[in-house]
Amino acid sequence: MNPIVSIIMPAYNCQEYISKCIESVLNQSYKSFELIIINDGSIDNTEKVIDEYRQSDSRIIYHHQNNQGPSAARNVGILMSRGEYITFIDSDDTVNEKYVELLLSNMNKTNADITCSGYVDISKFGTFYHNDFIDENIMTTNEFLKMVCRGTGGVLWSKLFRNSLIKEHSLLLDEEIFMCEDLIFVMEYAEKCTSFSIVDKNLYHYNRLNEKSISANISPSYLGNYIKVWEKMKGILASNIKEKNEVEDIIREKVQAVAIKIIEQQCSDITKANIKVLVTNINMLLKNKYLSNYKSNFKSTNKLYSPMIFFIKNNLTFLCICYGVNLTVLKKINNLKLSIRKIVNV
Repeated sequence: MNPIVSIIMPAYNCQEYISKCIESVLNQSYKSFELIIINDGSIDNTEKVIDEYRQSDSRIIYHHQNNQGPSAARNVGILMSRGEYITFIDSDDTVNEKYVELLLSNMNKTNADITCSGYVDISKFGTFYHNDFIDENIMTTNEFLKMVCRGTGGVLWSKLFRNSLIKEHSLLLDEEIFMCEDLIFVMEYAEKCTSFSIVDKNLYHYNRLNEKSISANISPSYLGNYIKVWEKMKGILASNIKEKNEVEDIIREKVQAVAIKIIEQQCSDITKANIKVLVTNINMLLKNKYLSNYKSNFKSTNKLYSPMIFFIKNNLTFLCICYGVNLTVLKKINNLKLSIRKIVNV
C-alpha cells in the first residue's frame, strides 16, 4: 500500500543537523508517509547518519547520487515519490510533530491544490515567528503569486502539494538555477492550481544558523543566477497580473533585496575580508546593467536601509561598504540584547 504523503529531503554535507531533522519527521503524529532522502554526493558522515535511521524505520527511502545540486536532488525525489501529496523539508531544518497532520487535514478540509503554513525563523539574531500568507482560505492565483514573491513565501518547505498536479504537468525544478529555484517551481505550480489554503500555525522550523548553506553565502557572482530567476518570474507574473507596473514593482523589490543582501554578506566580517576584493565585488554589483535598470526606483519604508539605498543609487561603493559593516555591528548588538533578555527571563 502506497503512503499518503511523500516527504522529500535533499542532503549534502549535513552531518551536524540531519539527525534532528530526520527525528522530527519520524516523530510525526501522522504516520502514513515515506521519507525520501537524496544524498547529493556528501563527503562527510551524512550517509552514515542516514544509515542508522534506515535500519530502524522502513519508511525511509534512500538514494545516493554524485553531487548535482539541490534542484537535481529534489527532482529525483519527485520522480521517486509514491504519495498522493508531496512536502519538502531541508536537512538542516526541523518540523513540528503535527506538521504533516495539520497540512493534510487542511488540504482535505478545503479541497485546495496547495496548503501553506507559517514558520519559525531561527538565526543568530534570535527566534521569530512568520506567516507570509494572509489568514484566509480563499484567494486567487493572482493574489497567491504576489504573496510567494514577497518574504520567504516562495520556498518549497511549509507547503503541501498534490502529486497528481505535479506529475500531470511534468513540473520539476530548473537544475540550471541554484538560488530561488524553489520560487520558480512554486509559481509554476500555482499557475496550475484552482484553490489555495493556509494553516495559521508556525509548523516549520527554519534554521539559519547553518553558515555553510548556499543561501548564507551569496556573492556578486550569483547575479547571473538571480537574473535568470527574475526573468522567469516576470514571464509568469505577466501572464497572471494585468498591471505591468505591479509586475515591475515586484521584480524591483526582489532586485533591491538581493543587492542589499549581497552587500551585507560581503561586509559581514570586515576583519577577514580582502579590502581590494571587497571593493571590486561591490563595484561589480553596483555597475551591473540589470540592477541599473531598477535601482533608480529603489525605495524602503525601513529607515535603517534608507542610507544604503541612497548609496546604491549613487554608486557610492565606499559608503556602501562602510554602512554594510555598521549594519552588521548593529545586528550583532541587537542579537546580544536578545540573548541577555532570554537569560534574564529564564
